[in-house]
Amino acid sequence: LVITPGAATVLLGDLSQVYDGTAKTISVTTSPTNLAVSLTYDGSASAPTNAGSYAVVATVTDANYSGGATNTLVISPAAATVLLGNLSQTYAGTARAASVTTSPTNLAVNVTYDGSANAPTNAGSYAVVATVTDANYSGGTTNTLVISPCTAVVQLGNLNQTYDGVAKTASVMTSPTNLAVSVIYGGNASAPTNAGSYMVIATVTDANYSGGATNTLVINPGGATVLLGDLSQTYDGTAKIASVTTSPTNLAVNVTYDGSGNAPTNAGSYAVVATVTDANYSGGATNTLVVNPGTALVTLGDLIQTYDGTAKIASVTTSPTNLAVSVSYDGNTSAPTNKGSYAVVATVADANYIGGVTNTLVIDPGTAVVLLGDLSQTYDGAAKTVSVTTLPTNLVVSVTYDGSASAPTNAGSYVVVATINEPNYQGSATNTLTIETLVCPSLQIRLINEEVIVTWPQAFSNYTLQGTLGIGSGVWNTNLGLPIVNGTNLQLTLPAANPAQFYRLVR
Repeated sequence: LVITPGAATVLLGDLSQVYDGTAKTISVTTSPTNLAVSLTYDGSASAPTNAGSYAVVATVTDANYSGGATNTLVISPAAATVLLGNLSQTYAGTARAASVTTSPTNLAVNVTYDGSANAPTNAGSYAVVATVTDANYSGGTTNTLVISPCTAVVQLGNLNQTYDGVAKTASVMTSPTNLAVSVIYGGNASAPTNAGSYMVIATVTDANYSGGATNTLVINPGGATVLLGDLSQTYDGTAKIASVTTSPTNLAVNVTYDGSGNAPTNAGSYAVVATVTDANYSGGATNTLVVNPGTALVTLGDLIQTYDGTAKIASVTTSPTNLAVSVSYDGNTSAPTNKGSYAVVATVADANYIGGVTNTLVIDPGTAVVLLGDLSQTYDGAAKTVSVTTLPTNLVVSVTYDGSASAPTNAGSYVVVATINEPNYQGSATNTLTIETLVCPSLQIRLINEEVIVTWPQAFSNYTLQGTLGIGSGVWNTNLGLPIVNGTNLQLTLPAANPAQFYRLVR
């Protein structure tokens, strides 16, 4: 009897993994489940560790089942980080390699410079490509290695020569010696012949060195004489040009007026500088061109004004009109505010005109209002002053009573004169202060049934009743009690004192 094994299904999983240094096994499922299965990886029973592709063969080993599966396990390389350093170096005649570090460390890396495996020596910029070559890692980076030229020293000589009609070249020395140098004279590669000053620029042209020097080659010209004329003229609105003669004659001359190439029109003094511009001659002259100004008329107005707390400005008119004028008040450029007389000096500040005028600005004091109060008071032995208010407020006021600065005390009528005592205001007021005669209250004292009844007019309610046992003692008792109102009077009932008590009203 032959019983044939049943067919089993085998499924393989985890076929794509990433290298991490450990063996990578796949997962296996069977149907029916949990059948024994043998695995080989590229024919080996050991699971692989390194990155790569592996043929996986799974075979059912159960006696009652047959079956299997084949697939590929792929272990991908892990990602590595590559860093390049020493990317900025200086030419020294030896190869300049970039430094390479990896994470994980010490991975094998292939480095090329502009596609070459050899590190460069000469100055320049090189594309650096670093690629990880470890079988289990992938990664790389790109950057630029810059080898800067080494600095060379350049010295220029023979920089002071004399015009003789032949080209004048500067001497050039380099360190290191004998480097190729480009020399430019005033922007031209040809050495100059004519007299003048030439900017000499010497630049090292060796690819591995940088450096240069700048200086001035002076070819001294011959001497020329320059004479200036027509140096005193009068303003008429046209440009004023100084005349120029030279020896030798007809040399080209540059003329400036206070540094400008344009001849001046306006009145003033101008430094005239005439400089020979012939390439083979030097010389010049300096003098002063005077353009005399015209005379202007200045008129001042608004010279009488009234104080109001604001600055008072004199008006100014000129002929010709609208000329600039400088104005001062008692020597101050700020217009005055306070009452007073001020010397006004107006001076034309226009470059083409002279003139001015002096006059006096008068600022009259403002008028203030004075009001008197407390003009009716009652004698109490103290000096009686009136109240004073002003508009504007808080002005200083001088007050007299019948011509005296002292406030009166006695009853009577007094002529009060209040006068503003401020530099910027004037004003006064006159009225009469009346001090009424003091009316003394009368006390009525009665003794009834062993009680003392003291009565006084209710009009004197602001008075206090006091008592003493002896007038000569000088001790008065003020705590006698509160009076009651009895008709038009105030009344206080007290026990009779023994010996007799004296009473008085005090305000």
